[in-house]
Parts: sequence; structure tokens; C-alpha cells
Amino acid sequence: MNPVIKYLEKNKIISKEGDVRWYSIAGSRQWVPSVTSILSAADKGEFFHKWLANQGSWDNACKVRDKAAKRGTIVHEISEDLLNGEEIILDAGPEIVKRIMCLEEWYNNYQPEIIAQEIMLAFPGVRFAGRFDILARIDGKTVLIDIKTGGHYKTHDLQAVSYTHLRAHETPEHLV
Repeated sequence: MNPVIKYLEKNKIISKEGDVRWYSIAGSRQWVPSVTSILSAADKGEFFHKWLANQGSWDNACKVRDKAAKRGTIVHEISEDLLNGEEIILDAGPEIVKRIMCLEEWYNNYQPEIIAQEIMLAFPGVRFAGRFDILARIDGKTVLIDIKTGGHYKTHDLQAVSYTHLRAHETPEHLV
């Protein structure tokens, strides 16, 4: 059995949702913020600022952002169903279909063994936690995968590094 799954069977992770997402190991009094909540305070970089400036107004930028967030949620839901082996009917618009086609291409190229999806991970002493989309084995290695449907921002790299830090805590003393 995968060490992460074994750890999570013994240590249920719970969350509080709101403007900031918090995680805790059930029974613990320590709550830590999510990686994405922490990174929401980080500057998204020059390309994001250019995008924002090109939206014409704050209200329009919020509409575009909300539409993209909704699209991302739909893509995540369809991806999860697809990776669970469920039959899907793609009657969504082209912006969603092309993203699902990219996921299918990735899946066919790498043939991951999906271990679990939508996993919350927190360890004692680590001052942040996270929820990632996929835990899989690819070419004999266990990998964490977080699906992105929009532009690439430097915060995505920081999120991946943070998840890598969480994975580094898969040591025997944490997993027993």
C-alpha cells in the first residue's frame, strides 16, 4: 500500500473552508493554512498584471476570472470522473473539451497508475498543508499532480515546491 494512503488511513485530515482554507489532523488542535491560501498573497507576476490591465475594468476582470474558475471546476470534475474510469459525455464547450483532450493525451502518453484523487495532506510540525488533485505512479515513481487549466504563474511553481516539501515528510516517523 502507498505510504500516503497508509498515513491517511491512520490520520484523517479535516478542513475548514472560507476565504482562507485551513487543514488539521483530526484530534489535533493545530490548524495550518493551505498552500494556495498562503500563495494568494504572493504577486502573480508581470504577465498577470498585463492580463489584468487588458481587461478594461476591475469588474470585467472579475467576470473573466470567475468564468475561468468555473471552467476549471468543471474540468477538474470531468477529469476526476475520467480517471476513475467513469464514462463521460463531453457536451461542454470547446474550452473545456480541449482541456479534457489534453488530459487524455497526457494519460495515454504516461499511462499513470492512479492511486488516489483529491487528497488533503498535512503533517505534524509542517506549518502549511495542501490538497492536490492526483497521486499516481508513473515509471515506478510516486508523483503528486495538480491540474491547471489557466495560464502559468510563478505561484504554480511555488505550489509544486510546497507539495514536494509535504512529500518529503513521508518518512517512517510520520507514517507509522
